[in-house]
Amino acid sequence: MRFPVEEPSDQILFEISVNSASGLPIMDKSISSTDAFVEARFGEQTWKTEVVTSLNPIWENERWTFEATQAQIGENSLELRVMDHDTYTANDAIGRVRLDLTILLRRMTVDRSDQRLFPMQLPIYDTLMGIRGELSFTIKVSNGDLGMRASTSVLAGSSIPETHELVEVFGVCEEIRIEKDPEYAWLDKIRTPRATNEARLSTIRKAINSGFLSLIEEAGKQGATHILNYRERVDVEGSNTEQLCVRVHGTAVRLETKRITQKRIIDFRSRGAYFPLLSTQTLPIPIAGCAGLVVARSVCLLDGDDEAQSNRKKKWASLRYDLFRQAREQKCDLVIGYQENVAINSGVMILSCMGTAVRIGTPEDALPKRPDRIEFELKTPSTNKNSSRGLSTNVPPPPTSDHRLPAIACTRFHLPHSPEEIPKTVKTINCANCRKHFCLEFLLSTARLPPNSALFGQKHYIQVTVRKRFRKADNGEEFAEELNKHLSSIDMELHAALHAEVKTVNSNGNAIFDLRSAVHLNEDTLVVVLTGVLVRLLPLQKEELASPSIVSVLSFPGLQKYGDARRFSWGSVRDAIRGRPIQAPSIQFRFMTLRPTLSELVAMSEDNAKPRRRLASFVEKVRRRQHEKDHLSQIAFERELCVGIGMIENCGVTNVSAVAGLHPANPGHSQIFGRDHSLAPHTFAQWSEVFIREEMSSLTDAPSVDRFVSAAVEEALTVGRAICHSCAGSGLTNFEISSFHLNVGRDATQALFLVSCDFAYDPN
Repeated sequence: MRFPVEEPSDQILFEISVNSASGLPIMDKSISSTDAFVEARFGEQTWKTEVVTSLNPIWENERWTFEATQAQIGENSLELRVMDHDTYTANDAIGRVRLDLTILLRRMTVDRSDQRLFPMQLPIYDTLMGIRGELSFTIKVSNGDLGMRASTSVLAGSSIPETHELVEVFGVCEEIRIEKDPEYAWLDKIRTPRATNEARLSTIRKAINSGFLSLIEEAGKQGATHILNYRERVDVEGSNTEQLCVRVHGTAVRLETKRITQKRIIDFRSRGAYFPLLSTQTLPIPIAGCAGLVVARSVCLLDGDDEAQSNRKKKWASLRYDLFRQAREQKCDLVIGYQENVAINSGVMILSCMGTAVRIGTPEDALPKRPDRIEFELKTPSTNKNSSRGLSTNVPPPPTSDHRLPAIACTRFHLPHSPEEIPKTVKTINCANCRKHFCLEFLLSTARLPPNSALFGQKHYIQVTVRKRFRKADNGEEFAEELNKHLSSIDMELHAALHAEVKTVNSNGNAIFDLRSAVHLNEDTLVVVLTGVLVRLLPLQKEELASPSIVSVLSFPGLQKYGDARRFSWGSVRDAIRGRPIQAPSIQFRFMTLRPTLSELVAMSEDNAKPRRRLASFVEKVRRRQHEKDHLSQIAFERELCVGIGMIENCGVTNVSAVAGLHPANPGHSQIFGRDHSLAPHTFAQWSEVFIREEMSSLTDAPSVDRFVSAAVEEALTVGRAICHSCAGSGLTNFEISSFHLNVGRDATQALFLVSCDFAYDPN
């Protein structure tokens, strides 16, 4: 998206023509048809079409014109509500179409056009019924020299557009908004579920928009032209505070158009960063040292007073300060790959943030260096035919004819300490490339994978889980104290689990990149999941490697089956895939199984039940009801955890299917592209939307819940792809599903989630 830094005086002219709708549901059963009309709204302006009785209505001469400034377009969206007309009662809602007009303006800026006609064919979305047909309309935009206005571009990805170059970095900017949740308002007792859902959507959108505009204003004052790695989050606090917390953040930078004559080289070390945190995983900044992963966590009680918003900002600021303090203790002056996680339950929240501590260098530090030890030869273990997990057993030689190490910019992997300052507890190794500096023996990083020239062998996904069980507390303070006891040791257990898993996946691996974290909490369980890509980094290479016998043992075929059984609920996933109505799903879910199944719980309760004949039937019914409630809660917990892990991309990794998370089923067909796709630098707009999907029926088992979740996500993707296609886009890059909240009850099941991505275009 692109938003103005200053208020322009010119008006942008829009001309909207509603043409037709198709596939509408039957709203009047007496005539098996629908009295359809469309109500359009932009800001305070509204328009209506004529009523047409048809399931595929066609409107003629329904055309409206309005003018708006860039600021007004940034504050409002175009909404087209498709309604069913009733003579004696209130009109019934069929669904609505919501369009951010800044996407159209951004597309015109890329094309350098002053006037353009956009034919739109977008799905009609309803929170209770999903997609209920399509609406066809056209938008003619006349905006003059809008592309030359001073403005700030916002992108979900970290890639710099190929037409620009980095000039200055200002760091992370964040805004927080806290609003009352309409679900707990007194009106919720008398209004319909659809009205409640629409009220929640409106509240969240207004809060996101308010925070977003403040973020743009803050970045503009600093001199930023772009906000990269833009993220939106919604924290549902529940009945304890009856609030919704909206967080938006991104990395503010200044970009300029590339100069063809000479490439600009900037000494970032002399300038320094405006704020020492970057949410981007990669930027063309020279790095002179890396101290690895830094993590900060905090347990807080939810506060529902008037100072909640300012208190929340202070808590996050304190946590970020603690994170940067850890980086400074490691002789670093910047944290990259900054990530945030929030887990809320029973009036208590866990705030977590992590990143990679690095030291800013000079342009010379980014230059590749040839290894001093020319005759250093990589020794590979013998081939093992029984390897089933893609172990490094049949690895091709390095990409050099004489088996020498290639030229690598190894300074980015060096420890920033001088040799005498390295703590004794830190395990180090001499850099295998320059032989002059020390590196960490095993590197953990949230940064993007380094270039292939710095890697050797295969890449493997690695995923570990630490689960803490504790007793249920009577109040929030006891719950917070119990969590504090477990939180102090959880990072040590995660590191130990990672090192143990490395020996299983690839004993020669010495670094994990693209590390991400998922933190989830319920009444008696805290689960933290770490996921990353395990590689063999050449500068961290040891001369002595694992013996072939160890590799042979670790590649035992049954090991994968054991890991799969421990990680995934294959039965529920398989049933969901077989039973869901969607023919070609864009995303497949792989869930973690954290507890026994419902049948196992019932069997356990029956085995332990006391042999009293009179109470046997009553006890069985009560226990079954409690187990059903716990089982539904656990189903929702596991699905939220799966979505929280994020998208698992196939970036040349051998064991993609071996980790839980969201897996693109067919990227070429669904037009969902990863961060490393060739179209990532060719984006014209950022798109984000909040969705609520509710099923007014009882979903009592995992397969039915999986079908519901899969359908909800697929419908959201359908909306995004339709908008992208209508704007002449070629695909969705940097796709993300965040803030996934799933509530599975006896009477209804509801999913609330955010979807964001960048719209890419084909430069050819």
